[in-house]
Amino acid sequence: MLLGAGGMHIAEREANEWTYLPGPIGISDDLPAGATDGGLVVDDLSKSTYVFLQNFAHTFRGGLHLRGTGGGVGIESGAALGAAPASPADVVFFEGPSNTVSSLFVGHGHVTLDANRNLGIGDGVTARVGAYNASSSLTLKGTISCENPETGFFTSENWQDTSTGLTLDPGAGRTNHIGRLYVRHPLTIASGTTLLENTMSMTDSQTERWDGINTGSPLYVLSGGTLAVTGGELLKPGKRNASQSGTLAVSGGLVDLAGTGGEFLQATAGPATTTVKGSGRLLVNQYRIAGDGNQTDASKSVLNLETGGVLRVAYRLYIHENHPNYKATVNLNGGTFEWANTASAWAPFAVNGGGSGTAFYNSMNGIAWNVREGGFVVSNDCNCYFYPAPKSAAAADGGVTKWGRSTFALFNTGNDFNGPVSVMQGAFRLGNSGVIPASGTVRVAPGAFFYNNTYPQTLARIEGGGTFGEVFRNGTTLLSVTSAIAPGMGADEVGTLTVSGGGIDIASGTALEIDIGENGACDKFSYPSGLALSSLRLVVNDASKLDKNYRYEIVSAPQGCIEEFASTNLPDTWHVKYGGTKVELAYTTPFVMVVR
Repeated sequence: MLLGAGGMHIAEREANEWTYLPGPIGISDDLPAGATDGGLVVDDLSKSTYVFLQNFAHTFRGGLHLRGTGGGVGIESGAALGAAPASPADVVFFEGPSNTVSSLFVGHGHVTLDANRNLGIGDGVTARVGAYNASSSLTLKGTISCENPETGFFTSENWQDTSTGLTLDPGAGRTNHIGRLYVRHPLTIASGTTLLENTMSMTDSQTERWDGINTGSPLYVLSGGTLAVTGGELLKPGKRNASQSGTLAVSGGLVDLAGTGGEFLQATAGPATTTVKGSGRLLVNQYRIAGDGNQTDASKSVLNLETGGVLRVAYRLYIHENHPNYKATVNLNGGTFEWANTASAWAPFAVNGGGSGTAFYNSMNGIAWNVREGGFVVSNDCNCYFYPAPKSAAAADGGVTKWGRSTFALFNTGNDFNGPVSVMQGAFRLGNSGVIPASGTVRVAPGAFFYNNTYPQTLARIEGGGTFGEVFRNGTTLLSVTSAIAPGMGADEVGTLTVSGGGIDIASGTALEIDIGENGACDKFSYPSGLALSSLRLVVNDASKLDKNYRYEIVSAPQGCIEEFASTNLPDTWHVKYGGTKVELAYTTPFVMVVR
């Protein structure tokens, strides 16, 4: 079969009919060398009509044009689309009148289109692309582009209900230009940049419809659909909302839906799960859990933030303020919440309702915040408060770790996470009494701060090389320690733990744990007022590191140290030197008596 300049046109097929195009299909000898033939044009198919390009080494050059508004066109390999172009070209082009839905383009078996085989989408056309069945997949190494980025659609959709799906893998430095992306069946973004270019507002497109669905979202993961981002970038630079009622899994690369505003709407029309993990990053302006209709079932709307993953929210995360009975679950397992609200001095980390600044609205009681083994990790570039109560969901959860240069305030009581609070950067403030479980540990890294903020708090341990402040107010001690004080960040990183702003209540028998470093370095406890040492047991970790050539200052107290340690574990050749405002460890030269 040879194709000339006019190509081959397939149209007006009856329902439930298949058209098999055997090969090889070549190019007419009448065409000049290098000329492009008219390719294959498929038009006017019913929804159940199918054209199948079988696996032959076709040499026609005009590619495939889909003008139909129904049916499907399948291929067994890239060779079924004719000769591979010498440079990137639109080998598959979806065309037709504006606001029409194309025939479905699918792969049979596991089909990969090479990097020179691009897909083009005509003005206002919805291009449907996917795989044939559960044993089929389609990988696009070429790029996708829309003639009109305001109206062009790209949707993943399979001929049968189950499929391993569609993969966009154009490679680094190459970009898919799409107006809107709808995910009805499994879609993986593996590399390159997929740019969602539609910039119209919601009100501009309320009357535009596709398959009975409002097209106000440039990204829509439909119920039952799965969007997996394993690499590359998915970017939405415009203002409009993105919606999800299926599954979004970001395990690599970047999904940036923040743009210049708008929301990421989860569970708009059915159960939805979002998972961010590995090296994946999800950036949103607002993250709104809108509910799926089953308002009392928190398992229907789930956000999993797992180790390595980052969810960056520019403004807020909240339950739909018009539906306070909606429920949702957030599983905190080592991934990082990044908060970056620059609109006000203080920003709501999570509220139920509108607004910003220091005002509270509601407590987001509809969201269960589960702290798992990896812990609740937050990094905030703005001062922000967190009102919900994180609950332990593991026998030994990872606690709360705070990064970022600004202040993070934890407000609610009733928290039962059992891991430590680790303040690695910035400041951590209490927003209520007993916010941290009394059995808990707080460790503060050098340069970071923990503030009681006028609220009493009991802790089992305090540790680190940072500062505990605002621990004393109007003659009342606000911080009580019942088990251990451990300066430094560990055996390999000695440091000074500082209490400022008044004394703390130290329970009798509390251990002062000291690590010894090199060249006379050691952990030190810096205390602002008179320190009653009799409440403390001195525990030197690995006393074999003590060097007799040095004195080790382990306590400094400008207003003096009172009494002596209740006990020590020093070797016989070492003693504690009590010197008023400081305490040192010193080597004792053995007394030797020689009898002649």
